[in-house]
Amino acid sequence: MQKDLEIKKIKCLYCNIAKDEDSFSLEHIFPVALGGKVITDSLFKTRQVCKDCNSKLGLDVDGIFLKNFFIKKNASMDFLNYINFEDDKYVIPFMYMGKNEQVNHPIYKDCDSWLWQGGSRVYHFHNNYSDRFNAYAGGNPIGHNDKKRAGEAYLVSSTDNSQWIKKLLVSYREYFKNAKRYSTNINIQNENNFLNSPSSNEQNIINEITKISEENRLQINQLVFQIGFEIRFLSKIALAIGHNLFGEEYSNSNYAQILREVIWESDYQKLQNYEHKISNFFSESNTLLKDVSQIIAWKGGTTIILLPINNSLVLLLYLVGNKQPIVITITDELDCFAVETLNKFPNGCVWILIPQRQVFKGAYGLPEYLAYKTEDKSFINDLNEIEKLYVEFEKLPPFVIENKL
Repeated sequence: MQKDLEIKKIKCLYCNIAKDEDSFSLEHIFPVALGGKVITDSLFKTRQVCKDCNSKLGLDVDGIFLKNFFIKKNASMDFLNYINFEDDKYVIPFMYMGKNEQVNHPIYKDCDSWLWQGGSRVYHFHNNYSDRFNAYAGGNPIGHNDKKRAGEAYLVSSTDNSQWIKKLLVSYREYFKNAKRYSTNINIQNENNFLNSPSSNEQNIINEITKISEENRLQINQLVFQIGFEIRFLSKIALAIGHNLFGEEYSNSNYAQILREVIWESDYQKLQNYEHKISNFFSESNTLLKDVSQIIAWKGGTTIILLPINNSLVLLLYLVGNKQPIVITITDELDCFAVETLNKFPNGCVWILIPQRQVFKGAYGLPEYLAYKTEDKSFINDLNEIEKLYVEFEKLPPFVIENKL
């Protein structure tokens, strides 16, 4: 009698259910929108996440984090520090300013206001808001990936500098790639697929937006955001990194189960009960952390730190544009695990990510990194290459040359 073929089962990190091997896919522990594809260290990738969890948590956990007003707001300015005018793949993010009710559209009920560098702005009309997606910048992200639901976007440029105009149009095309794109004051038609030609109805919208700009009307935007949006996202990252560091013993631990519960809990009131268990090392009042943050955080980039403290391992994450870290404990039983990374860097380790230039460096020992940051550049030579890419704001070209806008 022929023996049945044994089907390999893998237990998913997030749902904790054993599934067939073909149910799994590559998970970038840091989402692509934060530069996850640029990160080459295997510590930040896993194939132990099932496709169902990858999809559900990508929308409900990563989505609410990445599409939150505060995350969008903080990233925009720091992207300028590593701007590259010569390469179109480097774009500058738009800052979400909320729902705008000053302009009406005959087809679309929702209008978002987005701000770019130097004051350029976009009015984006669509129908993608619902109770579930009110706290997402732009509403349901799935809708914006569908050309039939992506709506119409109208750009008002505030720059007459050709360098900035090209970067603005490239960024506009990337951020609103599935929407029909128009401009009120840039007169090119469909060159490089930047802009669509307006119909008479769309020209009416352009005229109304132009009138608002010319009259300098006060515009009021409405913002909705979810409190505690970061805790589920951090728990998801901590669980995956913990598993990569410590293996099955960690992912089967009581602490890992707490992280799992947080990942799947959508009730903010209930999430508050978990917060002290997983992110209580650094409170907002901790002045020491505020003082050292100016040294630790890499200007214009993302800084990832693993820091052993007593018997715990803590993740500190300084995202682009953030001067204070978001923090979570990966384990509070560090003595139960042995790991090569921590043996190599017993005092903590650091990675630097510049997503806007697709640069990733590390790991470095935390003491060596701090020595570098306090002006002894001999400790880590390759960080000098990143510093050469950095551009101070005052050295950027002017947005307005002739002041005719």
